[in-house]
Amino acid sequence: MKDTDHEKLAEIIKEINVAMMTTTDLAGKMHSRPMITVEFERSDHSVGTIWFFSKKESLKVHDIEEEKDVLLTYA
Repeated sequence: MKDTDHEKLAEIIKEINVAMMTTTDLAGKMHSRPMITVEFERSDHSVGTIWFFSKKESLKVHDIEEEKDVLLTYA
């Protein structure tokens, strides 16, 4: 992505603020839940990193530890 693409994406995310995060468990079952965006990072070392807060013991964290691919939907 070009810097202008990242800037446009950051503005869209800032306006919407809530994403649906979809994870997949080991059995292949998908789980979606709303997540509030804390930050869209655009530093030199991590362009496009999106930050969320969550309890470490949550199902979504467990799912992500087992299957790294997630889907974020902003609408």
